[in-house]
Amino acid sequence: MWQLLGNTYLIRIINAALNNQLFFKLVGHRFTVVTIDAAYTNPYKTDVLVLARGQTTDVLINTNQPLGNYYMATNTYSTSAAPFNDTVTTTLLHYATAAPQVPPLLNITDTPATAAPQVPPLLSVTDTPTAHRLSTSLSGLTTSPFWSPPNG
Repeated sequence: MWQLLGNTYLIRIINAALNNQLFFKLVGHRFTVVTIDAAYTNPYKTDVLVLARGQTTDVLINTNQPLGNYYMATNTYSTSAAPFNDTVTTTLLHYATAAPQVPPLLNITDTPATAAPQVPPLLSVTDTPTAHRLSTSLSGLTTSPFWSPPNG
C-alpha cells in the first residue's frame, strides 16, 4: 500500500521462478531501473521489466497517478516452443487514501478511486523484441564517486 500520493518508492522485484523469465507490469506507472542483481545501473526508464530466473531488480516508482487501485501483473517470457505453464499472476497496488476494493479481473475500466482497476496489457510470451530492447538498454553505472575502472 502506498502511503502518500506524490512520493517515490524504491522496490525490489524478484523473479523466484525456476524455469522461466518473466515480464512485469504495473498499470499507469513507469519504472526507473537503478539496480540489477546488486549492481548499480545507469537509471533506465521503462513501463515493463524482464526478469531472468533468480534475478533481482530495484526500481523507483512515483505515486503520480490519480488515487486508486492498480494491478501489477507478471507473465512468462519464453523463446522455446516447448510447453510451459503460462499462468498470469496479478496483485493489487492500493493507494492508501483510495477506496479499497478487489474487483473481478475481467472488469477492465478506468482507474479513478471509485472505478475498478485496469489489468495491464500483457505481452506475448514470445515478445523477444521487448526483452531484447530492455536487455541491451541497460548499462553499468560508471559515474559513481566510488567506481573505479577494472585493472587491465
